[in-house]
Amino acid sequence: MMMASFPCPPLAMEGSSRFPNSHDMLAYLVDVAARRNVKKENEERQRSQERLLHDFIVCALPGSKSEEETWEAMTHFTRQYMMTYSPVMHET
Repeated sequence: MMMASFPCPPLAMEGSSRFPNSHDMLAYLVDVAARRNVKKENEERQRSQERLLHDFIVCALPGSKSEEETWEAMTHFTRQYMMTYSPVMHET
């Protein structure tokens, strides 16, 4: 149900990843987090995800004027959302 309610479509993964799309990778990350079940991590992730969702729906999507801008907003949101499951990883 979580993947069905995710606000972005599945995005293609580049390279020879074992994950065909972003939803597959996100489902894996959710599964790992659920198995770990670290309360502090879960609370911080939830706060981060709520901020990201707000920024995406309220700020990014309404400001998108072209298909390219909409695609960029979706990929940025999805990338940042997945990174909430691995806070030690940073995008350069």
